[in-house]
Amino acid sequence: MGHIFISYSRTDKDYVKRLVDALETRGFNVWYDLEMLTGDEWVEHITNRIDACDAFIVVMTKSSEFSKWVRREVLYAMQKDKRIFPLLLQGDLWMLLQDKNYSDVIGGGLPDERFFRHLESVVSQNKDRGLAEKEEKPQVPEEKVKTEEVKRLIKSGNIYQVKRFRSFGVVGIVLLFFILGGFGLNSLFRKLPETTPTPTIQSFTETPKPPTETLAPFTPTLTETASPSPTPTTVLGIGSSSRSLKDDMLLLYVPAGEFMMGSLDWSQVAHKVFLDAYWIDQTEVTNAMYGKCVEAKQCEPPEKNRSQSRSSYFDDPGFANYPVVYVSWYDAMTYCSWVGRALPTEAQWEKAARGQDDRTYPWGENINCNKANYDNSCIGDTTAVGKYLGDKSLYGVYDLGGNVSEWVRDWYDDLYYLNSPSENPSGPENGQNKVKRGGSWSSGIYAARSYFRFGVNPNDKENYLGFRCSLSQ
Repeated sequence: MGHIFISYSRTDKDYVKRLVDALETRGFNVWYDLEMLTGDEWVEHITNRIDACDAFIVVMTKSSEFSKWVRREVLYAMQKDKRIFPLLLQGDLWMLLQDKNYSDVIGGGLPDERFFRHLESVVSQNKDRGLAEKEEKPQVPEEKVKTEEVKRLIKSGNIYQVKRFRSFGVVGIVLLFFILGGFGLNSLFRKLPETTPTPTIQSFTETPKPPTETLAPFTPTLTETASPSPTPTTVLGIGSSSRSLKDDMLLLYVPAGEFMMGSLDWSQVAHKVFLDAYWIDQTEVTNAMYGKCVEAKQCEPPEKNRSQSRSSYFDDPGFANYPVVYVSWYDAMTYCSWVGRALPTEAQWEKAARGQDDRTYPWGENINCNKANYDNSCIGDTTAVGKYLGDKSLYGVYDLGGNVSEWVRDWYDDLYYLNSPSENPSGPENGQNKVKRGGSWSSGIYAARSYFRFGVNPNDKENYLGFRCSLSQ
């Protein structure tokens, strides 16, 4: 009859099974995650199912309210403008769904017949609407339609009006990104100028361009300056750099300007953000750099001396230029403070990775083991920082797509993007987890994407997790 997606917490699976039986008895095709097959790409599979569904049912309980997966599924369904049917099994109606009519099933009863009739009506309307749209669609060349729509949006000035999720409306956001996705948005961003001119001081020997897939040892060739701060007469832009005498880290300049943060892919709500200019470490902090802080008795040594496949790692000179791991968020903050910098905000990290042309990965599109150290099958452990010349962003920053994931400054909140500031966001005021960003040698494709975010206990110390620092201009 129609495809139904059910979002729920595993603690409520017994109720969900009864609900599924009731739906299937009435002829609905139902998907819920017990149908996941071993080896399925979890996120991709779920998003595909939500894309294909005619209606989205969410079972609201205390457990599902605090489930990051349920919240992401609901957000993604809202972005895709799916008809959402909340079932209140326990607790109160969620603020996120306060504008939705819900069915009260507290006590474990199934919804009444009105619920199922309404569901049937919505599914039927979806099918009728789909057929009508197919029949009435004007026979106009597709590329002409796209071009004219982009011109209209440019003229109206509505291209970036996606900041306020609720005020703009879910339908508007989804429609806008379907129109722009894949053909208009990237070219528009490429036309946006940075707010500072082309650099006249230290720069890379090559201008920023799509990197090659060649692997080679990384050797910075830029000259050293006395501090990360340029002289007053310096003209700064993409490619400007400076070296810290404290830890010998090369810092790269990211000019002030706007970029699109987040994505319609999964729950990362797309929104326009303006950032002031800042500097960011070219690579992840290495064992040798972190070792200086330990020797100065300002930093705690890593929890373990080893890495995934090496019994001796942190204090082994052979791995001095490899990223430090087994450090907590607090360890990372301590180090960055010691060198006179700070952990980058989540927004700073993402802009350094995506640039202004909305890149999926730091280098652009598509990923494989020649581009970055990710997915466990490429190397299976850390590599020297900057070894993957392909894993390089517009600003010249290395290893944002692989090697190790990285701590950033912000607290984590699934819903933060819905109401975050449009200028220099610094994250929620508090929380339980801190944000980690970027792919690692052990993570899959999704984590390597520049907009992917995840929350981690700030006390965690893992063999795939390191950090880099930043400096405000």
